[in-house]
Amino acid sequence: MSTLEAEGIAASTTTEAIGLTSLVSTVALIALFGTGLVATAGRHVSATYLRIAGIALVLVVLVLAIALLVGAHPSIAERAARRAASWARHVRPSIDPEKAAQTSKRLVVLARSALTGRAFGESYGFASADLLFDLLSLDLMFVAFRYQPGFGPLAVAYAAANIASAIPITPGGLGVIEVTLVAITVGFGAPRATAVIAVLGYRVVNYWLPLLPGAVAYLRLRLSQNAAGKARPSTPSAG
Repeated sequence: MSTLEAEGIAASTTTEAIGLTSLVSTVALIALFGTGLVATAGRHVSATYLRIAGIALVLVVLVLAIALLVGAHPSIAERAARRAASWARHVRPSIDPEKAAQTSKRLVVLARSALTGRAFGESYGFASADLLFDLLSLDLMFVAFRYQPGFGPLAVAYAAANIASAIPITPGGLGVIEVTLVAITVGFGAPRATAVIAVLGYRVVNYWLPLLPGAVAYLRLRLSQNAAGKARPSTPSAG
């Protein structure tokens, strides 16, 4: 966020953009989870899968209930943000509870408009495409090890893993995604060794490799900003 602020983008705009992007992606992820459940109807699965899928389903229903409640009553989001910011202020005194409350309320109002009409259709389409291409990379990793889980099991495993990773236990869902993907694909009949290797290979491509160009891009941006700051002429003092 600080990098975008340095480029002249307001912090409130960045917060709203990130929030709306996460919201639309969550909607697309829930739809993918439901599609996967329908596609796997009637298949024999293990008790481990049923437990994990049940937990994921509870999380989905909880997220939908909260979204509908907050969407219908923006004042709830305002009060919740003010209270959370008041608690966070004990750790970081620079946080302004009133500013956080107003930002939260505005974000809910924007979300209500973003989830209707053409804007939602376009953003949902891009979010769904992003998820499906990522799911395809996971599928190709399994195929590389001579096993094809099928769309339904893989969609359920992928969606459940990403829903579970939304709980802020580890950064980027590290460990949570891997365990969930392996447990569900094995529950659908995948050999455990194949599932472990395929999931680890997928996470290398999905999580670790993008960190390298991201770090290079960040360093180049910071260096260019520092160079621009040094090149900017200083204002001469009066008198």
